[in-house]
Amino acid sequence: MMLVIIGAVVIGIIRGIRKGRKLSQQVPDVHHETPGRIYFLQHQNNPDRIKIVKSKGELATPLKVVHEMLSPTPNAVLAQIYRDLEPSHQGASWYDADAVRMFLDHLRGAA
Repeated sequence: MMLVIIGAVVIGIIRGIRKGRKLSQQVPDVHHETPGRIYFLQHQNNPDRIKIVKSKGELATPLKVVHEMLSPTPNAVLAQIYRDLEPSHQGASWYDADAVRMFLDHLRGAA
C-alpha cells in the first residue's frame, strides 16, 4: 500500500515538473516576419496578366520579372497589395497588367 502511494506521489511530481516546463516556455512572437521579396511576374503567353508572389530569397522562374520589392514584412505588404488591386483580380494570383503597372507607378511616385 505504501509503495502505491509513493509511486503516485512520484508520478504527480514528474507531471508537475513537465507541466511547469511547458508553462515556463516562451510563446513565440506570431507577428514576427522574416524579410522577403515580392515579385511581379508577367505571363509568358499572355502579357496582359501579371502574377504577384512572395519569396524569402531570389526567385527562379521562367516568367518575366516586371518588378521586385524587398520588404521587412512581406506578408503584410502582399496583403495590402492584394487589397489595393482587388478590382483588377483575374483569378489565382493573376492581375490585369495595366492596373498593376499603374499601381507600381503610383508606388514609385510617377503617377
